[in-house]
Amino acid sequence: MFSKLIKNSSSNVLVMAVKLAFTFLMTPAIVRALGNYDYGLWEIVFSVVGYMGLLDIGMRPAVVRYVAKFQALEDKPSLDSLFITSLSFSALVGLVGCISLLMWAKFDPGVLAEQGADSSRYVAFLSIIAFQILIQFPGYVADCIHAGYQRYHLLNLVNILCTVIGNSVIYYLLTHGHGLLTLALGNALGTVVRYLLSFVLLFFDKYGGFRLHLKNLSFDMMKLLLNFGGKSFAASIASTVSGSVSTLMIGFFLGPAAIPFYAIPSRLISYLSGISTTVTNVFMPAFSQLHSLNQRETLNSTYLTSTKYICSFMFPLLIGIGLLGKPFLARWMGAEYADKGAAILYLLSAANLVFLMNPLFNQLLTGINKVELLVKIRVLSTVILVISILLLIKPFGTIGVAVAFLIMTIGSKPFEISYTCRALGMTYVDFIKEAYSRLLLPNLSMAVILLITINKINPIDYSEIALVSMIGAITYLMIFIPMSITDEEKLILLGKIRNTCSK
Repeated sequence: MFSKLIKNSSSNVLVMAVKLAFTFLMTPAIVRALGNYDYGLWEIVFSVVGYMGLLDIGMRPAVVRYVAKFQALEDKPSLDSLFITSLSFSALVGLVGCISLLMWAKFDPGVLAEQGADSSRYVAFLSIIAFQILIQFPGYVADCIHAGYQRYHLLNLVNILCTVIGNSVIYYLLTHGHGLLTLALGNALGTVVRYLLSFVLLFFDKYGGFRLHLKNLSFDMMKLLLNFGGKSFAASIASTVSGSVSTLMIGFFLGPAAIPFYAIPSRLISYLSGISTTVTNVFMPAFSQLHSLNQRETLNSTYLTSTKYICSFMFPLLIGIGLLGKPFLARWMGAEYADKGAAILYLLSAANLVFLMNPLFNQLLTGINKVELLVKIRVLSTVILVISILLLIKPFGTIGVAVAFLIMTIGSKPFEISYTCRALGMTYVDFIKEAYSRLLLPNLSMAVILLITINKINPIDYSEIALVSMIGAITYLMIFIPMSITDEEKLILLGKIRNTCSK
């Protein structure tokens, strides 16, 4: 179990590293090619597209969970039924989304254009995204089936290839005078190719040997999937709203041109927190299998140990980007983005630090079919966020939006940990002790050393930023390794290293 989790998590981290590298290269090129208005528009439109993801009514987590369950029970007929049933539903949803965007392109594309500007290119822009949506929804099913089998390493290989090739082509075109339509077309083609490859693999016997047999279409299977998906639907709505509401509200209250000054530092943080998401995704099917096989003790120990190590990896990254954020933004994007984005970066780093204190919460409650608890937390968080943004965006602008995220995480986290303790059958104090007590000193020590070093060096270029980062990392590891890794865990790690070296 642990070997598979480590393998899948490692491949997920590799994907995020590749995406982070391309974000570093692509963002300045995209902003220069599109300008602040079109870049803000790009963020707004894809926030709207994100809301279209709700049309599947929770189908994706349902597919992952039941593929994992049916595989554990070796129930191939149910897997075949799940495949064609979920694919048919998602293809229909994709068609609805595609038609909706085409109608927008036909009847009101001018809403996207600046006042007095030609709206014809936005017709093509929306049409390209419509085609992407048509393929994307059935593609989700293919990805979710692979995820249910815990083949994240396979998905990630396809993802990396498409990311490298697609972004390389887009970068070349953007730096040679092309703009919004090129970005949309390149993004759509990369997405379509990735999902088609994922889908085609499912037809090979090695990856399930699925077939498009309508005889396996089952109303009972649809009912099972939608019953589970419906319970997670409210949580999906809340997560989608919390993920995109900032862009939409900034665009509405402050205008599209204000979005880049929030979106760029936010995107930087989201890629770091996305590392946690990609690592933790592999745990949901594992938790589902352990729960189905009634292996409660293994499930609990996996949760606590994994929480500690995920936090031990993510906390120093967020502290580092928070403290080094302003000089990095200045060197990466320019002084204007650093001045306007530094405070946002600090606040979002703090918010994500709190948010990631319990990184496996979603996966645990989904895997053990306690989605009702997840819904309560997500709805509470979203209500806090929306109200806070509405109160703060007018007087404080984009900084108020970042403060709202911090308020949301601080307000909802105690409830989230409480529900986790209830699901694991342990006390609040024991959970805090097992998951976090060994992480406090390493992170505090690193933060102090970083502040002292930044004050002394005043890093300006990348080499100086890298030097300060290295000093912080060495400080962290020197304290973390002897203090935070137990003797039993050290023996396990040494055994893994020896086995790897002997192969």
